[in-house]
Amino acid sequence: MARLLKAICLAVVAQAAAAAAGQEELEGCTSNADVLASSTGASVLQVGRGLEKTKIWPFTSDGQCNDTEVSCPAADWGASSICVPVEQGCPVTCQTDHHTCHIPPTCEACIGANWCSPSPCPVICTFHELQCEKDDGGIMCAPKKDGCPITCPEGQHKCHEKVEGGQGNSWCSASPCTTACSATEEVSCLKNDGSTFCAPKSSGCPVSCASDEHPCHSPPSCESCLGTNWCSATACSVLCKATEVSCVGSNGTDICLPLESGCPVNCPKDNHKCHTPPDCQGCLANNWCSVTTCPVACKATEVSCAKADGGNFCALLASGCPVTCTKDEHKCNTTPAFEGDFGSSWCSAVPCPKSCNATKEISCPKKKGGNKCVAKEKGCPVTCADGQFKCRMSAAHEGSLASNWCSATPCPVTCNLTEMVCPTANGSSTCADRDQGCPVECASKQHACHLAAASSDSTGTNWCSESACPVTCNATEIPCQNGTCVPAAQGCAVNCSAGDYSCHTPGSCNGCAASNWCSSTTCPVACNSTEISCAKADSSNFCVPMRSGCPVDCAKGEHDCHEPPTSNGSVGSHWCSVTACP
Repeated sequence: MARLLKAICLAVVAQAAAAAAGQEELEGCTSNADVLASSTGASVLQVGRGLEKTKIWPFTSDGQCNDTEVSCPAADWGASSICVPVEQGCPVTCQTDHHTCHIPPTCEACIGANWCSPSPCPVICTFHELQCEKDDGGIMCAPKKDGCPITCPEGQHKCHEKVEGGQGNSWCSASPCTTACSATEEVSCLKNDGSTFCAPKSSGCPVSCASDEHPCHSPPSCESCLGTNWCSATACSVLCKATEVSCVGSNGTDICLPLESGCPVNCPKDNHKCHTPPDCQGCLANNWCSVTTCPVACKATEVSCAKADGGNFCALLASGCPVTCTKDEHKCNTTPAFEGDFGSSWCSAVPCPKSCNATKEISCPKKKGGNKCVAKEKGCPVTCADGQFKCRMSAAHEGSLASNWCSATPCPVTCNLTEMVCPTANGSSTCADRDQGCPVECASKQHACHLAAASSDSTGTNWCSESACPVTCNATEIPCQNGTCVPAAQGCAVNCSAGDYSCHTPGSCNGCAASNWCSSTTCPVACNSTEISCAKADSSNFCVPMRSGCPVDCAKGEHDCHEPPTSNGSVGSHWCSVTACP
């Protein structure tokens, strides 16, 4: 209890010291020297170097501290542990002639430390500080962002550079200090005295022009580019926007005009002033002078057509330019094959062909001339002579063309993807399912045999056999000697003699065949893929996990040692040792 009381007193005296009342002794405490250590060091219960001033640590069970605390052993104080802030570290009790020293955390996740020293405590900086040498040779701490302080000779400039998230830097310079500018938003500019200053990138460094000069400015041409300033003996040129074009005005100066209007032109009296609008978004319009009448500017959905007087007019792309035909001619027109294509018109001495839908139809000739439109999937019709076969091949896929033709021999059969072409007795062809195969006609004493398709890409097979057809099993079965199929996992059955054991071993993999056999001794235990078989003293076996390995029977006084597997799929091992296991 005396030690516990002393620990509490230590904390209370420290709290009193923080309140400027720490010179009085409390009952049960010897003196303030118990808590106020050497002024050159730092006790965890002292005021100074950021340590907590008024905390009396709670006595708790081990493991009850929060994330900002560390559990410290306190058995000699009458408790299992105390919780202390991580930056302070576990406290120590030093002899009266020793200094209580403290090391602050050296990283974000580090813990402070305390120790007793017969000599004065060294200066130790936090991880946010930098250790610097004083003029008298001593050591001091300075914030990293500021760097170590310096003293410059008379006439020199004391310069400093701050580094975002890093260590600041100070130095002495005979010339004026440079200014550190933002790399993304500012540009460094030079003053007349040799020093520098920062200016926004968009405005650029300013210039000082003579009284007879013009200060000119060019804005940045891109988001990360610099603005530019310069002095010009003549008037500054006009800088136009991206939606404008620079043109020469009537007085000779530069002016900006919209792209869609273009630069103006001055034409002679006997000329026409013509204009062509831009043909795309962001493109430039055009203005020019012409001795003839200005052509009509057509839209993107129109085509320019010529007039008899040399002029032009606009017609829709879909219809094309019109034509003038004689009374004996037919005025024909072809519609565009696709969107954006030209239509066309012409004069024909024969009736105009019918225009078909290029995506769905095909143009087929008529008997008496001309044409007609037929759906692509039907194909152009044919008329066959007597004795000929009218054959047809369907479209291979949607949008493709079917075909029809006449043949002196029977038409070939066109089967779909799930069928196969099979010959018939009369020389023609027929279709049969691929998995069944082409059918066969066997003699009365023959057997009609069938072998199913082995995969979705293969076909079934049929044939005639003088002997009985072989047994064909599916993919999950195996054939046995009695001509039957059994599941592969079951294996073929065996008939064992009286007194023998009927044994079974499962397949070694998924889908592998099991095996059955006869044994004069007891059947061995079949282990799974994660086990190994171990032998008993009576020659029988049992299974254990691979990771443990087969056990061993050690003599009295020997150690049963085990080594786990060194890799996935390897086996653990046991052995007996007269010495302690490694």
